Amino acid sequence: MRFFLRAAMAELSAVWRGKRALAMLIALPVCVCLVSVIVPDDVMEPAVPVGWSMSDGCETGRELLEHLRETAGGVEFFETDEETLRRKVASGEWECGFVLREDFDERVAAGRYGRLFTLVSGEGSTMQGLVSEAVSAAMLAVVAPQIGSDYLESVGAVPPEGGWELEPGSRLEIEPASGEPAGSYVSSGISRSLLRGCAAVLLTVSAVSFGDELARRRREGYFRRIAAVRGEASALLPALAVRFALSFAAAAAALAAAGIWEPGLVAALCFALTAFAAVLSVFPDGWSAAVLPFLPAAMLVLCPVLFDVSEFMPALGRAGSLLAATHYLRGDVLPLVMQGCVFLAAAWLLDRCFKKI
Repeated sequence: MRFFLRAAMAELSAVWRGKRALAMLIALPVCVCLVSVIVPDDVMEPAVPVGWSMSDGCETGRELLEHLRETAGGVEFFETDEETLRRKVASGEWECGFVLREDFDERVAAGRYGRLFTLVSGEGSTMQGLVSEAVSAAMLAVVAPQIGSDYLESVGAVPPEGGWELEPGSRLEIEPASGEPAGSYVSSGISRSLLRGCAAVLLTVSAVSFGDELARRRREGYFRRIAAVRGEASALLPALAVRFALSFAAAAAALAAAGIWEPGLVAALCFALTAFAAVLSVFPDGWSAAVLPFLPAAMLVLCPVLFDVSEFMPALGRAGSLLAATHYLRGDVLPLVMQGCVFLAAAWLLDRCFKKI
């Protein structure tokens, strides 16, 4: 324990004397504070205006509209008559509109789900496809209890007394075949998304820089003597622990000052990135100067900071899902912890392989 504390104090002194490491730690809270000042928290993504027209007394249509208003984030539905709907869509004031059939309730009750409404779109409409998908998903959720009852009756299941009665709030849960959560991961607030993305990018840049620095220090005589006496793990652990603690403290404090309190998620990200730095330290040093200038721009594209690239280029989206910052922005703690454990195991295996060479 005494050796660990002395080694940790030596690492703190190295951070204080080193220009690059200290600059990285200072840049994190400074950048987060600048983003929080430049982009206020109350700046939200504008809602997409969509018209909605249905006949009086359309109970299922009313239920569908209420469900859409609760679940379709980023879309605002305006109930009006068909003439006003078509006029506002044609003028470009509304993105698109939905006109429900007069016999909407009767068709739904009879299980005829085709051509239930008419989509009205303008010439400059760009979001109508996504809005249509949201309306279709909401329609499926609303009629799910009836579909379930019809299916049970069709397979000959004996209904209980009074017939099948599913709860009105019954919903179908749909998962994509890939097992990844569906939808965009863009935060509801622009400021929150940028703050978390800025912290993740800077932490990744700091980890890459630390990995290169640690690779240089591992080839120095001081480190080699300690490793020969106490082992590689004893020589590396104090440096990794100190960098983990400093990164976590800087990121958690900066985000907490901006109103984002997620210490568990930040700790998981710092653990994964510190383990990644241990992997980088196995390789020869001196390469970070060529990588660091391009790393932030690449992460802004691959990670869902400003937008989710998987919606436009699935191949890049799959590549971005390998990055720890992507899991952090999606709020996935377990993949970050697993990724950190994999990195530590990889660092140990690579170190043994290089020794044999």
